[in-house]
Amino acid sequence: MDIAAASGTGTVQALHAQDGNFRPVEDQLTEEGALQILVNGAAFSMTMRTPGQDTDLAVGLLHGEGELGSWDEVASAREVPAAGEGCSDAIEIVRKSAARQDRRPAERRLISNASCGVCGKVSAEDLEVQALRGDRAEARLDLALIPVLEGRMRSAQELFSRTGGSHAAALFAADGSLLVLREDVGRHNAVDKAIGHLLRERALEKAAMLFISGRVSYEIVSKAAKANIPFLLAVSAPSTLAVKLCREAGVTLLAFCRGGKATVYSHPERVFWEGQGNADAPAMVLTAATTRKAV
Repeated sequence: MDIAAASGTGTVQALHAQDGNFRPVEDQLTEEGALQILVNGAAFSMTMRTPGQDTDLAVGLLHGEGELGSWDEVASAREVPAAGEGCSDAIEIVRKSAARQDRRPAERRLISNASCGVCGKVSAEDLEVQALRGDRAEARLDLALIPVLEGRMRSAQELFSRTGGSHAAALFAADGSLLVLREDVGRHNAVDKAIGHLLRERALEKAAMLFISGRVSYEIVSKAAKANIPFLLAVSAPSTLAVKLCREAGVTLLAFCRGGKATVYSHPERVFWEGQGNADAPAMVLTAATTRKAV
């Protein structure tokens, strides 16, 4: 089977089977490969990802892990020869000497797959999520904006349009304008790439909404909260832990956001329908036993 990689995709020769018949086809599939992340020369992590925007991925991952506070702490970011069998790519982040004094040394030496965001966690304390900061608790979201956000995200998913096999993470400003969209074979990788991009642009504070194409679990909530993003939207379902942590962190979680519908799982007081003020929100009482309720 021949695989030719190009811009995040690989062309694969295959057989299409239908009704007992076979025909040769060429499919474009989302590319997946290993990336080793080093911090000041020390191996920090290995992750599977879709090649491209590797520096953004590394910076976003380090920020999400609390290893990097801002782009100003970075002295350099460069591709280096990978150390380790089967790892073809590596990115080294060199922190400024002053930044290293305030950060613990890189120690998350592990291999994570494209859907794992909790590898290396060793205790319940590691699963705690940072609460929103500043005035973000006062943010409000008009639910009439959701179909608009969904359309803008979908139209920007070029990799998904070609392959049908990638996740997307889109960061929107409060007015609904798309700040950045990143795609990857892994959900949390896409989020890291999007956050990493805005972090490098020193524009992360503009992000008010994170919209992801897949499901919501612990690592997505953790990254959104650490980035101080008040609204987390998803096309698919959340986990019970994601709901619990969103409620604790002050993040408004909306899932099943498709076809003009959504399900609000936390902090419904922040959402409203256009022209109706906030009248509908107080009627939605959310408890630990809350079942799905379509908005």
